[in-house]
Order: sequence, then C-alpha cells, then structure tokens
Amino acid sequence: MKNNAIISLLLFLLAFQCVMSMKQKSPTSDETPHLAAGYSYWKTGSFRMNPEHPPLIKLLAGIPLLFMKLDFPSHLPSWEQGEEWSFGEQFIYNNRVPAEKIIFAGRIPIVILSILLGLLVFQWAKEIYGINSGLMALFFYVFCPNILAHSGLVTMDLGISLFTVLSLYSFYHFLHEPKIKNVIFAGISLGLALSTKFSAINIFPLYFILGMIFLLKDKKNNANLLKVVLPFCLIVIIAILITMLTYGFSAMNNYFVGLSHVADEVKARGHINFLAGQYSNQGWWYYFIVAFFLKTPIPMIILLLFTILFLFLVKKSSVKLQEYFIIIPAILIFGVSSFSHKQIGLRYILQVYPFLFIWISSIMTKQFNPKKYLIPVLLVWYAWGAFKTYPHYLSYFNEFIGGPKNGYKYLIDSNLDWGQDLPGLRDYIKKEGNPEIILSFFGSASPRAYGITYQNFYSYNLSGRPEEHINSPSPSRELLVMSANALQCLYFSDKHILDWLKDTPTVKVIGYSLFVYDITNDEVSHFNLGIFYMHHYAGTELKKAEREFMRVLSINPSNDKAKQYMEWIKNTVLGAK
Repeated sequence: MKNNAIISLLLFLLAFQCVMSMKQKSPTSDETPHLAAGYSYWKTGSFRMNPEHPPLIKLLAGIPLLFMKLDFPSHLPSWEQGEEWSFGEQFIYNNRVPAEKIIFAGRIPIVILSILLGLLVFQWAKEIYGINSGLMALFFYVFCPNILAHSGLVTMDLGISLFTVLSLYSFYHFLHEPKIKNVIFAGISLGLALSTKFSAINIFPLYFILGMIFLLKDKKNNANLLKVVLPFCLIVIIAILITMLTYGFSAMNNYFVGLSHVADEVKARGHINFLAGQYSNQGWWYYFIVAFFLKTPIPMIILLLFTILFLFLVKKSSVKLQEYFIIIPAILIFGVSSFSHKQIGLRYILQVYPFLFIWISSIMTKQFNPKKYLIPVLLVWYAWGAFKTYPHYLSYFNEFIGGPKNGYKYLIDSNLDWGQDLPGLRDYIKKEGNPEIILSFFGSASPRAYGITYQNFYSYNLSGRPEEHINSPSPSRELLVMSANALQCLYFSDKHILDWLKDTPTVKVIGYSLFVYDITNDEVSHFNLGIFYMHHYAGTELKKAEREFMRVLSINPSNDKAKQYMEWIKNTVLGAK
C-alpha cells in the first residue's frame, strides 16, 4: 500500500511538471506540422503531410483535436501540394479555436505516453532488482529534465523511447517464455515502435544480438533456436500488420518514401550541426558523448560511474541475463547515433535514458559503506536540478558548464532553442511597457499569435511570410531579440556576421534561448543591422536597411558611412523604379 502511494505520487509529480511547463511554452519547431498532419490523417485518410515520420504519434496527438470543432483548410494550395510547414501554420494559427488551446490539447497524449513509460521503467527495474530499485528508477525518470522536456511535446522522441523499451521488455519475456500471449505482446510492441519513428529498424539487430546471448546463456529454461524462430516470425508479421494499420493499410508506400528520405538525410546529405563553436554537415563521432555529459544531471552520472565500477571491479558482480536487455540497447543506440550526420539534439538518444535509469537503480542492491549517505544526497541534488530548471526543461545543462545560462556556447538547436519561448517574450515585452522589437527567431510558431509585433531580422522558418512590419523611425525604446541559434549563426553562411553582438550586453535572457539587447541608442547595432539588411535585400529588406541607417543618423548625425549607404539605397530604389 505504501509503495503504491509513492508510485502514484511520483507519477502525479511527473504529470504536474509536464502540464504546468507546457502551458508556458509555444510549440517547438516540429510541433506545428506534426499536429496539423495528425489531424489531417483522421479527417481525410491522406498521409501526404510529414512523410518523414510514421504516423502513430501524430495520430495520437490528433485525437483530442477531433473534439474541438476545428476548421480544416483543405482549400489551401499548401494542402494540395503537401507543404507541411505552411499548412501547419495556417491550421494552427488561423483556426476558430485559439492556437494555444489546440497545442495544449495535442500535447496531452504525449504526457500519457510518458506516464506509461515511467510505469514500465518501474516495473522492469523491480523485476530485475526489487521494489526499492523500481522506486529509485521511477524517481530518476520523473525528475529527469530531458524526459520532462520531451514529455509535453508533439514529437516522436518520447514515443519512440516508450516503444523501444517496451519492445525489448516484451522480447525478453517472449524468449523467456515463448507462449502465444508473449508473442502477441512482442509483436504489438514492435509494431508500435515501427509506427513511431524510422530509427526503430535498429531494434532488429538488437533482437539478433540479444537473442543469441539469451540462447547461449539461458541454461535454466533449455532455450533453443528452433523453439523461438517460428514464433519470432509471427512477431514480425504482427508488427507489420500494426504498422500497416497506422497507415490505413492503403498508404504503406509512404513508409518507404519516408524511410528513404530520413536515410538520405542521416547518412548522405547530412544537416548543419553545431558543437562548442564548431560547425559541420557531417557531425562528430563524440557529439552525443559531449551532449550526454553536459545535459545529464551530475548525480545520475555519478551513479552511472558507480554502477560501471561495481560491474568491473567487484569480483562477485556479474551481468544478469535480463541486464543484457538494458545495457546492450543503451550502448547500441548511443553508438549508431554517434555516426549519424544529423546531430541536432540530445533527443536522438533520449531512448538511452530509461535503460540507464533501470541499470543505475541496481545500486540499491549493492553493499558499500557510504551508500546510506551518498544516495539521499544524490537524490536531493537530482530533484533540485529539475525544480530549479522549471519550466525551461528543454534548455537544461548541468553544473559542469555553469548550468543553462552557458548552454548556448556548447549546444543549440533542439538542445536549447527550438522556438519554445514566445510566451516568455510576450510577458517580458508587456512588463517593459511594449517597446518596439527587432526579432530573429527560430521556430514555426507565429510571434503575432502571441501579440508580438516585430521587425523581422531573418528569422528561420519565418522568412518569406508576410511579416513586413518596419519599426517607427524614432522609437522611445527598442529591443533586439536574438534566438540562440541565430546568435550562433547556425543558418547563416558567414559564421562571423554577428560578431559585433559579442561585446553588446544583454538586458534579459528569456528561457535561456532568447537574448534581449537594448539598442535604443546603440549606433553600432543599428549600423550593423543596416549592413545586414542591405547585403541581403529583397522585398522590404532595403526599406529596413534605410530605416536602420536613419536610426544611426538620428543617434550620430556625423556618421559618414551611414550617409553613403543611405545615398546608395536611394539610388538603388530610384534606379529600380
């Protein structure tokens, strides 16, 4: 009874942290197309939107939206052409229901999946090591900032973590006892994983490795190959049927189109990646090692090191058969991800964490002198890290680099800046008396939907939209707001084009991802903004450049360079006419 109360309390705290945090965050970059795609699957049966991910998580996120009487803009060209970003923006931000309600509702199923994963972590740890270890594993799950960050987002990362762990848990039980109920359980689990993310195909080599280990080491049950081959074929058939079901049986070609797209990006085309001031389209073999040690709470790292030391240094320690099913997947997932050319966030190895929570909980079964003092201290430190970071879980970094405030120096993109802090910016602007804003933003959310009027400064995913506002010639106060991705020039070809900002002090950092500068009377900032607009002019950009040079001259009328550029702009505009 006491243990049930502890479990219930921990799961309540998990849900509470997720719900309260996600209420304060705008949709991250991928959530807008994911939500729109999920709703479109239910309404039309067409899987044209967002083919780079299987549909299961998007379908689940779309369920609450079916009860909200939303408009479905199938008349838009973006729907016909499968332009998921444009269609997602129109669907979320131009509907009869406020965008924040749509986003919040779509995130609820992910919270439920996270609760289920927490229960699974508890159950598996309890089976291997006992009830105290189960409770400890659940505690680490509930207060892990990385789990909390992704438990309230309509993305695939929490879902694939759940179904990967479930697939391996059910596979162990199938090998241990290949009865029909375990065959069905394993088949459904594998099917759910394959229907969540294409990286789930890595489960097959895991099955082979773990199956061989089981057959070699399980003397107790006299396991043999013939005993499991035919039932395993049935597992695969069930998994295929589950995957086909999520595609409505008629659209399975989308699975292979999406798989080909992802494989090309991960192994061939690559992606622009950032690591501690370095940029690469191919990534680094040590990227996820660095990310793990910077974004994992130090108490967990300490316990992980203790667990490894016990394994190799204590003579009586040995790996239990079931432990192979949590250690080897963690190693393989980590290793495969390290050779990917797409390294834009710790989320790509989020699946590793549940396995590690289970394994480090084995410390509760070990006997060593400082244990009764060390464990409570580490648990308190660990939980305090989550409380201190609330609600900015996505931006969590540990004390090795001084916490989240220094995170942007080492890792960006979905490690830190994924477009989640528009509500925080809205509240700050209101508090400051609504100064005028120049914004460089990363994300698919619409700042205007949050009441933010701004002059656009090459926002990623916002460029090309009708965001053509130009600030007034003489604002009483003006702020420049830069996302961490923009500050590090992630998507600019010239990685030094914003070096002038390095010596400009911030007046506020919002959610650790948006950097705010007061440039009201900052001649240097306005001059450099003008240069940037002028060199990249198209549409209204030249008018923005003109406006910035006018601001320079209002601050310093003797700036000859600004006068020359103003003359050039005037001649260019007149020449165009």
